Amino acid sequence: MLKRLDARESVSTLESWIATSSDSNDFVEIGDALVHFGSRKGVGVLVRIASERRTRFPCRPSTPKELAAASAPGRLRAEGFSSDEREAAAKTLAAIAGKAVFDMPDDLIRHLAAQGRDHESEDDYLDRAAAAFRAWWEASKDRLRFDAATGRWIVGD
Repeated sequence: MLKRLDARESVSTLESWIATSSDSNDFVEIGDALVHFGSRKGVGVLVRIASERRTRFPCRPSTPKELAAASAPGRLRAEGFSSDEREAAAKTLAAIAGKAVFDMPDDLIRHLAAQGRDHESEDDYLDRAAAAFRAWWEASKDRLRFDAATGRWIVGD
């Protein structure tokens, strides 16, 4: 909602909400709003969302690998994020970082299906995207700036 209202004065409030949020949708919306307002912290939040695979499911117990991931320090949410939330974060990151870092298709499911019967899973694809975005973020976060006049992010000095 703050993004739609263009409430740029709310950046510090949004940044403080990251520490207190528990709902996965809130994290995605806060990250998107912060990116829209030119806060690098929002880009970092989206990198983390894209990286954190869902680890708990209502229909089955978690695997040992999922349990280990859930207990890793520094996660935004122990439960992780759904593939839809991770995809939304990755698409925003692709728009900022550019296709040279990682090209996110408009329709991920169709893209994967077009690869044939033995295509990689949606989560595996998003894991590859997240790895590319993490590497890009580490290499460029100190040089990333927001041009408020154009509404675009720029990597450079």
